[in-house]
Order: sequence, then C-alpha cells, then structure tokens
Amino acid sequence: GLMASAQPQESTSLLEGQEDVLAGKRRTHTSLVAVIILIALFAFAQGWASLIANSLAILSDSLHMVVDLCTYSFNLYANQHAIASILDLKASGDRPTRMEIIASIVSAGSVFVLCIFLVSGASYRLFVEAHTEAVNGRLMFLLAVIGFAVNGLSLLILHSAGTHGELNMKSAVLHLLADIMRGVAIVVAGLLVWWKQWYWADSVCTLVVSVIMLFGALHVLQEAHSVWGTVDEDEESAESS
Repeated sequence: GLMASAQPQESTSLLEGQEDVLAGKRRTHTSLVAVIILIALFAFAQGWASLIANSLAILSDSLHMVVDLCTYSFNLYANQHAIASILDLKASGDRPTRMEIIASIVSAGSVFVLCIFLVSGASYRLFVEAHTEAVNGRLMFLLAVIGFAVNGLSLLILHSAGTHGELNMKSAVLHLLADIMRGVAIVVAGLLVWWKQWYWADSVCTLVVSVIMLFGALHVLQEAHSVWGTVDEDEESAESS
C-alpha cells in the first residue's frame, strides 16, 4: 500500500517540474483554436467576395488563408502530440518534438506550393491577358483592410499565448507576419486600382508578396533542419533509458 501511494507522488513531482511547459502548450492550444475559427469564417466570405471584385490578389489571400487553416490544424495536432508526450513523461518539453518539426515543415512547404500557383496566375494576368478585365478597386480595398485586421487580430491571439519562441508556434506566427505584410501590399494595390484604375497593381502585388512568403518559408525550413538531429538524439537516449 505504501509503494502504491509513492508512485503517483513521483509522477506528480515530475509533472510539477514541467508545469510551466504544459501551461504554455495549453495556452497555445486555445490560441490556435481561436485563430482557426476566426480565419475560417473570413476566408469563406473573402473567397466569395473576391470573385465579385475580380481580384487575383484577394483570391490569393483567401486561398492562402485556406492553406493557413490546414497548417494551423497541423500545428494544433502537433501541439497536442507534444502535450501527450510530456504527460506520458516521454519528453521534457524544452525541445520541439518530431511532430512539431514536421508541422513546421508542412507549413513552410505549403507556402512554396501556394507561391507557385500565385506567381503563375499573376504572370498570366500581367503578361498574357494584360488586364483587359476591370478589377473592383473599392471592394478590393475594403476586403484588404478587413483581411489585414483579421490577420492582425490572429497574430495578437497567438502572441498572447506567450509561446511564440517554440518552433511549432514560430512557423504559425511567421505565417501570420507574412499575411500581414501581404495585407499591406494588397491595401496599397487596392488603393491604386480604386483611385488610378491601375489594374496591373493587382498582379504586381501578388508577385511581390509571393517573394516575401518564399523567404519566410525558407527560414522556417532551415530552422527545422537545424533541430531535427537533436530530436533523434533525444529519442535515442529516451529509448536507451
């Protein structure tokens, strides 16, 4: 009876040492869920409105948000996996788990795929179609401003979790920072289309933002590669023990 009561106390003491880590992971969970709901609602409305505005930049923003939903869902799963690993005493929580690194790689990889689609579409409009179709600059500008606000609010939600230093969250925050920079470019392009009827600004904006997104994704991939080996070492030491 004495030994049975001693074992739970040992597990509890180990978990208490990781209390801050677990609390941070759980705050991350709440923040990611809130961001997923917020972005899902706006992405649907924005995608429908982009067809009315005939704006490739707005459509690309909507499609990027759909990609964000997939990657944030993967980030959420990876975060849950990390929580389970800590609770099972299989991870210390001070280094990213393999699943968290995979989530960051998928997140960055999805950006590369999306950029290929955006660059090809913008190039076709810019050099082949020569923007013979008008773009609704007023609606484009309005959607860009709302999208900028949604991304800014999402960034604040993730930042409030206080765990933006983790690789898994860093990739999610980087996504939102790229979204905000893209939002600024789309707002400027929307003003040019609305005010000057410079329809080519819609495609140029898409090309510029794609380059920004590629650099951000490359940074995440480099960091994920740099910590992958440490995870292998941690798992080998955990198995041997």
